[in-house]
Amino acid sequence: MTNSIDKSGNSMFLVMMNDLWPNLEIETKIWIEGDSEPSAWNRASPRQLTSSTGGHISSQQNVNLPIGNWKIKYKVGNDVFGPFDVAITD
Repeated sequence: MTNSIDKSGNSMFLVMMNDLWPNLEIETKIWIEGDSEPSAWNRASPRQLTSSTGGHISSQQNVNLPIGNWKIKYKVGNDVFGPFDVAITD
């Protein structure tokens, strides 16, 4: 997982996961550092699933978040990963 995003440099936010259960939905939580963690998980539209071999790759460019330090968590089935730190710069 990349842990910093330079918005002016068009850097990409990349997440790669391996050795997960196959064909399970991936949900996320993201919040600004210092705030409380949200109680609800977010589902992507369209839904993001692990592959038939239990892998997952997600990439986003020009992330639509304000500059600052963020936390992100992933939920795959009943397993939770994170929180991970992500710094967004200009």
